[in-house]
Amino acid sequence: CPFQIHSSNFPDDFYNNIITKGYLAFDSELLLKIESSIARSLYTLIEKWRNYDLYLKRPAFFFARRVPLSWDKRQLKRTISIIEKAFMELKELKLIKEFNIIKNKKWDLAEVEIIFDEIHNKIKRNFLFRKIGI
Repeated sequence: CPFQIHSSNFPDDFYNNIITKGYLAFDSELLLKIESSIARSLYTLIEKWRNYDLYLKRPAFFFARRVPLSWDKRQLKRTISIIEKAFMELKELKLIKEFNIIKNKKWDLAEVEIIFDEIHNKIKRNFLFRKIGI
């Protein structure tokens, strides 16, 4: 048989790191349901950043730079609108519970807060466990 099955034992600290971080892999079917490439990028970012926290808050600049979107002062409102539209898609797909864009006097200081439900952690945990064979 040309295929061999290998069994590995992970050291406890390595295994615990994978379980607590929870971003070993993403569900490809779920990612394909996200139509916007920007929403897809934001989803993978927030899932990595949040670990299993149900609340995440970051400057809008962080999202724009990592997607990447322009952070030109003349087009900040447009960039924020693009980010908002992407988060609306994630909310409609029930991948996040809620989000708020907080202006903070000027758009270049805007922050995005994202709220998750405990069900999001269960889905994430179940997918991870299936991937590593638990």
